[in-house]
Amino acid sequence: MRIKHGLLAMVGILAIAGTTRAESVTINLGTTSQNLVETGIGDNGFGQAQWYIQQGTCSVAGGDTTCVFSGTYTGTTTGYTSGTYSLVSTYVGTGPTYTGAGDPFPNGPTPLIGISETPGSSYFNFEYLPTTATINLDLDDTIYGSSVIPIYNSTGFVNGYNIADVGTPVCTGGTACDPFDVGEKSGATFTDTVDGQATFTVAGPPPPPPGVPEPSSLALLGAGLLGMLGLSLRRLF
Repeated sequence: MRIKHGLLAMVGILAIAGTTRAESVTINLGTTSQNLVETGIGDNGFGQAQWYIQQGTCSVAGGDTTCVFSGTYTGTTTGYTSGTYSLVSTYVGTGPTYTGAGDPFPNGPTPLIGISETPGSSYFNFEYLPTTATINLDLDDTIYGSSVIPIYNSTGFVNGYNIADVGTPVCTGGTACDPFDVGEKSGATFTDTVDGQATFTVAGPPPPPPGVPEPSSLALLGAGLLGMLGLSLRRLF
């Protein structure tokens, strides 16, 4: 009877090893090597500042723009405990892309628009992103390797992140060097490094690091062990 219980336990362990489940992961994004640049647009009439948002260093290739924040990250979930990250924003064109007359923001260095979370707040939510834009979080774990986490696509935000300035900001435009005051004045700029957090859902645990067998290999190994155990039992009895 004890042997039967042992076999049932082993089968249960192998079955669990082969299952896939969704898992929520939160990681801490370390200070960026690049700057966040916020360019003031003005108040929306309800006490909320507005900005053009440039997330990191931008480059142009093939007529499209890619902007990158990068740094190191830490976390507590297996596969996402430490490594490097790049928050990559892309959009079609080399500047704002709008649909025509009636667009609320006709000028600016990027088409990504932020607005104060609440009246008087220096923290922003995105007010406008073109449907051609994407935001991805590229992670390279020190043990498990690389993965790409979608943040924003043409249908909206599928995962989330937040950032806050952490360095010594530099401002232009003659305002107080504060994001809200800069956002209240058209053309003023706020520049600083940032850090933050990202929260996302993954389909299951990451693949094992090199040298560790896949769950399917474990299942085959377990099946072979069970067969050998059955043969030994037959000989014993």
